[in-house]
Amino acid sequence: MPLDLVRTKNPCKYCGTLSLSMYCCHACEMLDGGFSELVSKASQSESRYAYLDLPENQKLYQLKDNHRKFKFFVHGIQCSSCVHLLEQIAEMNSHCKESRLNISNSELLIELDSQGKLSDIASLIKAMGYDFSVIKASENSDDKLHRETRQELKRIALAGALAGNIMLFSIAIYTGATGTLLTVFKWLNLILFLPILFYVALPFYRGAWGSLKMQKVHIDLPIVIALVTSSSLSIYSLMTGGDQFYFDSTASFIFLILVARFFVKKAQHRFLSPQNIHSQIRTETYALADNSSTVITENIKQGQTFTVSQDQAIPVDGVLLSDMALVDTSFMSGENIPYTFTKGMHLFAGYKLLSASISMVCEKPINQTRIADLLNKSQENLLSKNSYLTLADRLSEKLILYVFILAAFVFVGLGLAINFTESFHRALALIVVACPCALAFGSPLTMAMAFRKSQKKGISVRNANVFEKMSEIQNIFFDKTGTLTYGQLQVCETWPENLNAETIDLLISLEKISYHPVAFALRAHFKNWKNEIHFTEHSEIFGSGVRGYFNNDLYELKTLASNLYDESIDIAIALYKNKEVICRIYLQDQIREEASEIIASLQAEGKNCYLISGDKKRKALAIGEKCGLKRDRIYSELYPEDKKEIITKYPHSLMIGDGVNDTLAMSSSQISIAIKGSAEIALASSDIFFLRSGLNPLVELFKVNKRIHQTLKKNLALSLAYNAIAGTLAVFGFINPLWAAVLMPVSSLIILFSTLWGFRE
Repeated sequence: MPLDLVRTKNPCKYCGTLSLSMYCCHACEMLDGGFSELVSKASQSESRYAYLDLPENQKLYQLKDNHRKFKFFVHGIQCSSCVHLLEQIAEMNSHCKESRLNISNSELLIELDSQGKLSDIASLIKAMGYDFSVIKASENSDDKLHRETRQELKRIALAGALAGNIMLFSIAIYTGATGTLLTVFKWLNLILFLPILFYVALPFYRGAWGSLKMQKVHIDLPIVIALVTSSSLSIYSLMTGGDQFYFDSTASFIFLILVARFFVKKAQHRFLSPQNIHSQIRTETYALADNSSTVITENIKQGQTFTVSQDQAIPVDGVLLSDMALVDTSFMSGENIPYTFTKGMHLFAGYKLLSASISMVCEKPINQTRIADLLNKSQENLLSKNSYLTLADRLSEKLILYVFILAAFVFVGLGLAINFTESFHRALALIVVACPCALAFGSPLTMAMAFRKSQKKGISVRNANVFEKMSEIQNIFFDKTGTLTYGQLQVCETWPENLNAETIDLLISLEKISYHPVAFALRAHFKNWKNEIHFTEHSEIFGSGVRGYFNNDLYELKTLASNLYDESIDIAIALYKNKEVICRIYLQDQIREEASEIIASLQAEGKNCYLISGDKKRKALAIGEKCGLKRDRIYSELYPEDKKEIITKYPHSLMIGDGVNDTLAMSSSQISIAIKGSAEIALASSDIFFLRSGLNPLVELFKVNKRIHQTLKKNLALSLAYNAIAGTLAVFGFINPLWAAVLMPVSSLIILFSTLWGFRE
């Protein structure tokens, strides 16, 4: 079913998402006017959590190296609206500076000012209908997840053992046990069933009660009603001497549902978790300071001293112990020029060592590094609210309601027409088999896979809303420097045309001490030079050039004045011997090889492509026309304010450029992409940051977006088809409750494989 057929033209009153009613979900309805009600309800239970405000507990829970930051492990996160609601705590409580939820591990980060009370936040979370625990500074959410998993496995094991034994006694009952033995077996079934009713089923009770408090219909509600009804009828039948017992079937389907949910949850945790630091920094081996052993990247601990070899990545944040290190900082700074670090300076994970081996001490292990924090922030809105997820949430909620209503009609109608035993089995089978888990799972799984696919292609996306907006893009604006061009100087011409070996030796030997972009361009161009010349009084004069003496002759390499060469050239230099020119070298930024091909493919798909630059008109036209752009779509000699004004005139626009210099223009576009500059600044000022150089990630981004739409539509059709077919079979008695419990996870597996297939390489 196409997505457009199930949307309406009515925007949600709170968030603006297209909705079937005034609000897209109950969370939005609560957010639009229920703050006072929530706060009032929370204030009634403040005293319950007063212990959290004690100074000794503040120290226990407050995160280390952070001021007034705390973490909660929140149980029962159901959908993106729950995430959105919890992140509005900062608006509900004036002393809360930040509220941010990590959906992959159900971890809520709270930052309070000096007047803020932890008990107030705890009361608010409880008033919203969520159970929680405060995470101590010495532990993390993985510990909570591990304990929660163990509890789930205990319930599954107990449910399986009890259901198996109940089934054995039931076989004896069904095969003709009589007299005292029959009575004993019936009571034994009840005794074995009680732990299932009062312990194993606790998660279902909590889910049902939470949905009632949130005024939402959740799958746990009909399951609890079925469980309570079947057990009540069975106990009543036992007390009155009847023969209607459902202990065996009820115990079995509770066990199977727990198993199904466990594996679906594991799949969700695996595929919905954001990419971590290990996806960007590969595992390598480093020698410890005493050379007695080695350690891999993940095992480097705070305070450990280790050695980084030439061409290795800096694995953690730390302090340089060696006298000097030449480091490539391009991943974090966006600059292609290596920097020289001296003893005592800070080095960050993601840097690359270019000089000889160094020694450094770890300050922050890999998962606490600056780049790890950056990646977490870039993906913290992985499942942020958008129409795809809202649509799935609403359809799931309505499907549960319709299935529940239909099950009630089946129970009453067939009960009157046939018998209530058969109608109860069919209604129960319908409720179980038509669970919309796959429908609710499909959209967030698709978005998570899109994030993973993008990350592998070198694309860092801030939130899921970007993919939704990508489909509307009609106009694409390209910056010139570093976007359509490489952003690096390259030798394009020399005078004389062919330099002799001696001149090249002089050039490279002079530039050997320089880290200027010109020096790197010369070394790259004349990489086959052979003989090093040793200069005396060899020095670099900032803003002027390099100089030195050889055989009592003064050699200088200096920049030429801009009026001495064509404006298409970015920079020109000359080599002087005793003030006389030996040669001149002209350098310019080259157009990316893929630029013209990518622009042609985008224009073939109906996109309007523009060049927007601050360069002189002649230079901008030359670059733009070489890339295949029309003259009337090439803008030049623009200030940042001019770029912003132009982009504002074009709706549904995408701006791709420098994450720092083009911030103003990017803020005016519907989607902004930073292809160059500091990763930290770029991610703060743009929607997307290309971790891989070049324009190819732009093509990959459009491909990923196309796959999202195809997969979402396919998953939606599969989910609805499965529920319709399975529900029909249950109503007509072809599926009993046990088979329904077995088939329940099948729909989620179908969606999982469908999504994985949709994003296959």
